Amino acid sequence: IPSHPNLPAEGRFGYKLQAQIALLKYEDRLPLEKIAQNLQRQYHLSITPAAILEILERVTGSCEPVYYHIRQQIKQSTNVYADETGQKVQGKQWWTWAFVTFTHALFLIRKSRGQKPIDEVLGDDYHGILNCDGWKSYPLKVKRIQRCWAHLLREAKYLAEQEEGQARLLYQELCELFAKLKQLRIAVLAQQEREQQYELLIDRMQRLIDRAKAYTQLRKFAVKIENGLTHWFTCVLYPE
Repeated sequence: IPSHPNLPAEGRFGYKLQAQIALLKYEDRLPLEKIAQNLQRQYHLSITPAAILEILERVTGSCEPVYYHIRQQIKQSTNVYADETGQKVQGKQWWTWAFVTFTHALFLIRKSRGQKPIDEVLGDDYHGILNCDGWKSYPLKVKRIQRCWAHLLREAKYLAEQEEGQARLLYQELCELFAKLKQLRIAVLAQQEREQQYELLIDRMQRLIDRAKAYTQLRKFAVKIENGLTHWFTCVLYPE
């Protein structure tokens, strides 16, 4: 157990060396044996792969309090952006989750794309607003959601390019709705006015959906929009 105040509480390897080993592993993605060879070549330092693994575990333990602090800060935030994307872990399908606020970012790698990772970070009683895409797990855990318009407009534009006609008209009207949404978000309005504008936007979107459903090539997309109907205009009610 080192007695010098500038040394870690465990072992004889200093902070800088431990950080260097962690970077070689997680930034440079070197195997343990390659890290050992690198340290021998660079510094004439002989450390076994087993010792390197133990050092990595120490670094992980040192970072754990920061991880839990970030997770708590995100849970307490009034607004969180979340997304998930697939990745392979030893050849099997896992998921990388990202939860981001204006000041913190948390990443999880989990087997599940369901509700568990959301519950792990936000809990059962999250009262803020979640910005996300249309993945079905989000509304099962969070009540107030602002759906991502980038996803919506990108898909609508693709349909417009493929189908022309009514698809192009739908895309144009969605772009107009989005422009109106952005104006209302920054407008100085009383809450009652915001609620009225919110209802008008919902009504206008529903009419677009009903019209699109009449066309076979647009029906699936219209149902997707309708499934998140109450989530497209949340920022009018909560401009922050």
